[in-house]
Amino acid sequence: MSAGLHNFEIEQGTTFTKDIVYKPGGVAADLTGYTATLIAKCNKQDTAKVLDLSTPTEIVLTPLTGTLTISLTAAETAALSFKSAHYELVIINGAYKKRILEGKVTLSPGVL
Repeated sequence: MSAGLHNFEIEQGTTFTKDIVYKPGGVAADLTGYTATLIAKCNKQDTAKVLDLSTPTEIVLTPLTGTLTISLTAAETAALSFKSAHYELVIINGAYKKRILEGKVTLSPGVL
């Protein structure tokens, strides 16, 4: 099964929270024992990351519901400086890695 495609926006200088429910085959995945990471780069071939989020700090898993909650504080989003980037969300259990979501993330600049 290919990764899902989803684009989203982060409003700079505000608290950001996004819940993602991983349901392969329409059934919530049991994420017990998993970790997760979200990496974003302005260009896919870049080495520099504009976002590097992981469990348990910026990504919290609720294993039995298949929910991944991505959170950034207002101070963290204020420090972001990219316009748009390509991202991948990956779940990991030992040597097993699965890209479950990918797309573009856009930063909406703040005025405060």
